[in-house]
Amino acid sequence: MRGGVPIARIRGIEVRISLPWILLLALSAIIGAEQASLASPALGAPVHWLIGGAVGLGFLLSAAVHELAHAFTARRFGIAVSQVVVGFVGGGAPGSEASRPPDDMLVALAGPMASLVIAFASLPLALGTVLLGSQLGAVAGGLVIVGGLNLAMAILSLIPAPPLDGARVVRAIGWARKGSLEAGIGLSTRVGRAVAFVAVGVGIALTVMGRASEGLLLLLLGWLLQKESGAQEQRLMLDGVLRGTRVRDAMRTDVPVVSPSLTLDVYADRFAEEGAVDAFPVVDEGHVVGIIGRTQLRRLGRGKLAETRTVDAMARPPAAPLLTPDSDLGGAAELLGRLGLDGLAVVEEERLAGVVTRETIRSLVRLRTAQAEVPR
Repeated sequence: MRGGVPIARIRGIEVRISLPWILLLALSAIIGAEQASLASPALGAPVHWLIGGAVGLGFLLSAAVHELAHAFTARRFGIAVSQVVVGFVGGGAPGSEASRPPDDMLVALAGPMASLVIAFASLPLALGTVLLGSQLGAVAGGLVIVGGLNLAMAILSLIPAPPLDGARVVRAIGWARKGSLEAGIGLSTRVGRAVAFVAVGVGIALTVMGRASEGLLLLLLGWLLQKESGAQEQRLMLDGVLRGTRVRDAMRTDVPVVSPSLTLDVYADRFAEEGAVDAFPVVDEGHVVGIIGRTQLRRLGRGKLAETRTVDAMARPPAAPLLTPDSDLGGAAELLGRLGLDGLAVVEEERLAGVVTRETIRSLVRLRTAQAEVPR
């Protein structure tokens, strides 16, 4: 699930955790438990695992602080943020753009700075814990691990390659130098691709030298960074095609609607009848209350459709924002990708006006690309 699993809401911002992060949570808990057993073997395995769990939870909370630091800083500069996703080495600064390069850079740096504060605060806390008594050595060790993990997260997130925070720093620099956000994105893409190639090269060298584990890790990192750089380049191209385009240019107005009380087996049957529709608005007493799409149905599985109501599976505002016909279509496309949704409802004067989906946007892009390729 690209949008992650919701775990909290803080000052109007929904905090989600990505599913791959659960592996990091388990790994940090194991490391914490092992450190506790080495520091205080007399405590016993149950206490060791309790401390390990606390280490994992502490790392999760500090990663959430990293993302919220981005979000709260973005809000200071007038950027609307309703959701953050805790991902590997941070989920990146919020997708919405700042209006000036310096603001954009501060939003990008807020997360790593928060992680550094936590990292350096953990060391005196660990020392103070040891001074309280040698029997607290396991707890002190756990604090050191949380600090070390935050230090690693801060450093890794500053690597200048998408989707990491460092790429947004490079983007802000390019934006400031060239006076164009597109130029900044292009610079961060090129730097990110270079970093990816370096990671792959070093990974191959380490593998040949017999250090296979480190080499394979760098190869994987290089592949992921190269993939994300390519995706950012595609987004830049998409932004160019959609520049100045509004949601009304790609929305479908004749879309069927569903009731929140409808069970999803009926809805799935309607999908079969309305094959061209990727997402249906959910309407209750004339007001749009959410959106339901093919992806949400696939996650549930056919066996659960008859016992699940639409209201229990739909994405609802503010997690699935309501658009207007005059909303920027490029921003809508970015939202769909970031939230992992098939479509978003479009309202005008608080009434349903239509729906914009991945497919309606793709159709418009194909049309405009074909028109651009026609000789004049």
